[in-house]
Formats: sequence, structure tokens, C-alpha cells
Amino acid sequence: MDELLEWNPDLKADCDYPIAGYWVCVGIKRPALTIIYPTTNGTAPDPTPWTPRPLPTETAVYPPTKTQPGLAPSCSAYYEAQPSDTCDQILASNPMLKFPLLFEWNPALKADCSGILPGYFYCIAAYNSTNLPSPPTVTNQPYPMKAGTAKNCTAWYKKEDGDTCDLIVEMFGTFDKAQFVAWNPAVGVKCIGLENGYYYCVADPSTPKTRTRPVSTTVTFPTAHPRQPGVTKDCNKWWLVSVHDDCYDIIHFNGITMADLYTWNPALSGKRNCLEGLVPDMEICVGVSSMSTTTASSTVPGISGSTGLVTIVGGRD
Repeated sequence: MDELLEWNPDLKADCDYPIAGYWVCVGIKRPALTIIYPTTNGTAPDPTPWTPRPLPTETAVYPPTKTQPGLAPSCSAYYEAQPSDTCDQILASNPMLKFPLLFEWNPALKADCSGILPGYFYCIAAYNSTNLPSPPTVTNQPYPMKAGTAKNCTAWYKKEDGDTCDLIVEMFGTFDKAQFVAWNPAVGVKCIGLENGYYYCVADPSTPKTRTRPVSTTVTFPTAHPRQPGVTKDCNKWWLVSVHDDCYDIIHFNGITMADLYTWNPALSGKRNCLEGLVPDMEICVGVSSMSTTTASSTVPGISGSTGLVTIVGGRD
């Protein structure tokens, strides 16, 4: 209304009863916008000086060069103290390390941390089956979760690259695989349905707060990506399943048959259809050694003879 009266000042006298047949202005031409570009190149200001704090230094030298008395004999990782370090800074740079363990493994630090000496090495890892740190969890219901997750869950863990059900059970040590599947039925009875980025239940009100299971000496830690269980032992070509893959695309791309895919990957044949058995971020077998016709040539400098090829190919993004 303000603009209408500004453009048509005569309406101000009697806006309620304008005279019929007269034209009124309902818009004006906007002024042209003129951009003036500089005719000379500008000069960037000098950067602000900044010196970053040195990152924590660890050493793989055993034993380290300078240590204090009482260092844990089973230590497997060390930290070299810097001139400005405090115990709080050492703990902050090693999130899995807790205050009591730091002093248990390094009694020379003293309770007030007055014993820390720059240039000396301190133990930051001497874990055993009773004091292994638990993986990070959340206690408020997170997102995303899989359908069917236990309603009485009290803690959730976010699945990362390389995690398998066996590894998760091993890391926590407070429940077994059957319990994990019961809390998370979406993973399937064989527990092969884990997906990166999803939260899985790892505790209910009856779950112990600390590890009750000893660390296994036979646990298999993951390769770059988990592989579907039960795959034929002579597999030498792997396919990393993506969320967009289907079985027909996989066999077409790799020049194999559906029968081959089922034979080499029994977990697929146990489903109602092949697609149901495909798990994103998990490798399946798409070739075996008996099919190989290509080997590494002896023409490569410094190599004689030949070695069998092991190939990993990826699915569609």
C-alpha cells in the first residue's frame, strides 16, 4: 500500500473511492545496477604468522631411549613428553587412555604429575584382558538404527569400516554373539548384515559394565573390508558390494554365471533371492584360481617366475 500511494500521490486524497477509468501505476522500472571492476590488481595482505603446537610423538623403538623407573614391562606404545606437557594433555591426546592406568603404568609421574620430564618416554598402552578400553558408545537413542533393535537397549555402537560381529563381540567382552544378534535381528542369524554408519545395540540393563570375557587369541582382525562368511577357499577375485548392486549386474560385469556366484558364495544361496543376500561394504567372491589365465610376468625387473593374481573390484557407488 505504501508503494501504491508513493507512485500515485493523488490517491492519498480518496483512496477508498478511486475514479473509474483512470490508469494507476502499479510498478516502476528498477534503477540499473552498475558494477565497477578494479583496473589494477589488488595486493593480498601478508599472512598472519602462526606456529602450530607439535603433535604428540610416539615411538616404535623397544625399549625407548629414556624412561623412568617402574615403567610397565608389558608396554606396547610410548609417548615422548614435550617441554610444555602435563598429564591432562597426554590424556587428551590419547582418548582411550584413562587417568588410573596412566599412573599404574608410569608410577614415576607421581599423583600430582610432578614427575613428568621432557624428552622421556611414558607408557600409554599396556592393556590386558582385564583393562582393555571399551569402544565408544552412546546412551541416548541414536539415528540411524535398523528396524527391530531391542526396545530395552541402553547403549549403542556405530559400525565402522572393518567391523564384523565377531570383532564387535571381542572388543566389548560383555556379551556373546547370540546376544548381539538377539538385540539386533536385522543382522541376520549368521550376523552378516552389518552396515557402516548404523548404530547397533551393545547393552541392556542386565549387561555387565566391565569386560567379563577374556581376550581371544584366535580372533581374526579385519582386512580392508569384511568378507562374506563361507566363501570358497580358492577365491582370488573379490567384489566389494555397494548399495546399488544387484546380482545380475555383478555376474555380467565379471563374466560369470549365477550358478558360479551361488557356488562360491553359499550365504547368497541361503536367502529367498540373491539380492537379499548382498550386504553393502562386504566383499563377495567373483573368481577362483582355477579360472585364472593371467599371472604376473617374469619380465618385471627383479622378479622371476610368476605369482597368482588376487583382485578386488568395486561395485557401483
